[in-house]
Amino acid sequence: MNNTKKSRKTFRMSEDLKDILKCVLIWGTILIFASYLLADAEILGNVKQQERPETSVMIGAGSKLEKDFICQTSRLSGVELFLSTESASVTGTFRVTIYQDKEEIQSWQVNRLTISTGDTTYFRLDQRLSDCKDQKFRIVLDGAEGDTGVAAGVTGGENGIQILAYRSISRPFPKALVLMVIAAAAAVMLVIFTFLKKKKIRTEVLFAIVYLFMSISTLAAIPAFNSPDEYSHFLRSYEVSRGYLTSEGNGGNDLFSYGRTFDSGLIPDFSSKEHVSLWDIGGKINQHINTEKTQFYGFGNTALYAPTSYLPQAVGIRIADFFTDRPFVLAYGGRIANMLCFGLIFFLAIHFTPVGKNFIALLGLVPINIQSANSMSADALALALTVAMVVFVLYMRYREKKVMRKWQLGLMYILTGFLCLCKVVYMPFCLLLFLIPKERFRSRKNYWFHVVCAGAMILILSFGWLAIASRYLCESQPGVDTAAQLTGILKNPVTFVFTFVRSLDAFGTAYLTEMMGSNLGWLNIPVCNLLAVGYLLILVLQVSRNNDMSEIHLDLPAKVALGGVCVLVFGLTFVTLYGQWTAYGYDKILGVQGRYFLPLLLPLILALKPKKFAAGEDGTPWGLFLGAWSIDLCVYATLFVQALCQYR
Repeated sequence: MNNTKKSRKTFRMSEDLKDILKCVLIWGTILIFASYLLADAEILGNVKQQERPETSVMIGAGSKLEKDFICQTSRLSGVELFLSTESASVTGTFRVTIYQDKEEIQSWQVNRLTISTGDTTYFRLDQRLSDCKDQKFRIVLDGAEGDTGVAAGVTGGENGIQILAYRSISRPFPKALVLMVIAAAAAVMLVIFTFLKKKKIRTEVLFAIVYLFMSISTLAAIPAFNSPDEYSHFLRSYEVSRGYLTSEGNGGNDLFSYGRTFDSGLIPDFSSKEHVSLWDIGGKINQHINTEKTQFYGFGNTALYAPTSYLPQAVGIRIADFFTDRPFVLAYGGRIANMLCFGLIFFLAIHFTPVGKNFIALLGLVPINIQSANSMSADALALALTVAMVVFVLYMRYREKKVMRKWQLGLMYILTGFLCLCKVVYMPFCLLLFLIPKERFRSRKNYWFHVVCAGAMILILSFGWLAIASRYLCESQPGVDTAAQLTGILKNPVTFVFTFVRSLDAFGTAYLTEMMGSNLGWLNIPVCNLLAVGYLLILVLQVSRNNDMSEIHLDLPAKVALGGVCVLVFGLTFVTLYGQWTAYGYDKILGVQGRYFLPLLLPLILALKPKKFAAGEDGTPWGLFLGAWSIDLCVYATLFVQALCQYR
């Protein structure tokens, strides 16, 4: 008996030791990634003085480039130069020197091997200069010995003289502090995960904790207005919060002729640029809305969306509006409401789904989904509603054994209505309603009554809003002719098929990595492709190795319906962008982004998933969830580092 107890205790100690070693290994891996990220990052800090390059020139023997500037700050820590490696076969050297007036401050001998792999290389002064405001400085790049294989960014000066591009660094943000923050976040993540694993909590609770942890991280990693078109999403959300269901015109035919007149100061002046930093937020945090003046704000690209797409954001903005007139607080109010709505819908979907609990949870934690949910984008609600529709239909088909109650019928109509108003390309998801057995209705007559009512609602809402939104449509790209493109498809469908296949061949791999989040922020912050591929691998392993089917056997009609809907939505996505985004006669379909296909993953997996799988011990693939959480943390470490980079 004692031997049995000892063996059990030894086994538990062995398992605990393995878990500790795994956590240490993961923590170390995250630190290595963070160190690599920070080493290659541009200098962190608020840069108030720079000259961005217009072109670049190779540095060779006899090269001399220079730049004079008057320091605008009281301190100078160093300069950044826009240097890039153009050849790997040479290692010639050159010299970079900084002068104050005519006195040499410091000099560096540089070659190809010492150039940063980022956009710029930082030359830090051994001793930081103080009281240097309004002082004259000169940067000189010369003394090249042979072919260096390095190009320098330059601007065109007077008489065609090329001037060295630069950045003046006054107060760099310490990278060691950033590394400590990332290390602390990773340690907290591992402690929480170890506790959750011991408690063996349910999948939906595990999802909620990981999701909230990453959402809090996202608030720092992605500043307000640093997601795609968040400027326009905010204005449309604000419009809806004020009770306006449609936007108004301001004359003209361009995209931003549509919007609405509001009090001025509603948004900061930098909100539409493609890189917003935490320094921008800090500099404008005290901005207030000016109720004494008004101005017209154009947001025709989001005026196309139905008001229901912005209901969560509008509620959050309206609540914040009761307490403050600061636009940043309103923006974060809309963000938080969108995040909570997305998380709640996914939590309920995981709880009630008869199949695929773990897959739905991992789908909700895809990096790009976390960004969408923590912004004011309408994409998050669209994805959540498609998942909710699939789960509702499967629950009614396989779990519910009684006639649908009134609240269930009401939920069916709410999901259908909201989904129809999200995007017209998602309308085929409503066809899944035919998978609900007739026995869930009171009678055959009652069944057909609801078929007619639901069908009428789908057509009225979808095409009714399409008719309203059509007045906001405009040519978003030169050469676009929607009518000609669609006519061409009907007249010569074979040509369109060739164009479609050519597009998949050219961009197919990019679609897969973009679907996971290879480009975030304004889709201009590249994330290490290994992270995107790693998350895709986690989803594949979840499908192939873990059995979370809960003893439900998906019959052939269900699989055909799920797969058919995927094909329809996939095709409609390409057809729509072929007409609205691709220039007439172009040989590829443009404007397609991998994130558009995220709503198809769940129905596609259920349609293709085979019958037998290797089941986990407790049904929860803890290793996969830890891997997903770790990848999410690494991805948002990338965004956090970028959020600390501000260049005026």
